[in-house]
Amino acid sequence: MTSDVPATTANFWGDMPEEEYYASQGVRNSKSYFETPNGKLFTQSFLPLDPNISPKGTVYMTHGYGSDTGWLFQKICINYATWGYAVFAADLLGHGRSDGIRCYMGDLEKTAAASLYFFKSVRNSDEYKHLPAFLFGESMGGLATLLMYFQSEPDTWTGLIFSAPLFVIPEPMKPSKVRFDYSFCLIVCQ
Repeated sequence: MTSDVPATTANFWGDMPEEEYYASQGVRNSKSYFETPNGKLFTQSFLPLDPNISPKGTVYMTHGYGSDTGWLFQKICINYATWGYAVFAADLLGHGRSDGIRCYMGDLEKTAAASLYFFKSVRNSDEYKHLPAFLFGESMGGLATLLMYFQSEPDTWTGLIFSAPLFVIPEPMKPSKVRFDYSFCLIVCQ
């Protein structure tokens, strides 16, 4: 990962410097670009503020159609980080600051594969490979997340988390355990 991402000047939190805002939320944020076989992705990480606290797991976040990893989606990422998780997010191809024609999905399997390439590079790193790992998908990102799961080797992911996913699971494919947590649905894979 490289850190050649230009800083933005206008933030929804006002004039507060970006690092100060994240610190006030209890997290550290980093931004970078990651090269995949299908194009360059804009990526972000959200980690607990105290670097001496080991994360209890990792969450790999995918936003919905027409969105990005901007401030609205970041609120979910920040929450998971404050709950003790290391969180990684990427703008889908064609969205935000990633490569591609704006909001053109084209081959969704390729789009999912690009994000998966980044997520697996983090997942398989020495720092995180021993931790539970969850894929998170919001809206159309739920479908991309499901595709990432099916494109992965068995036992890569501990579970899947969906928020208003854009898909229907046929009866014969329903997982063995479903747990509901207010607005999120967590499916634990076994």
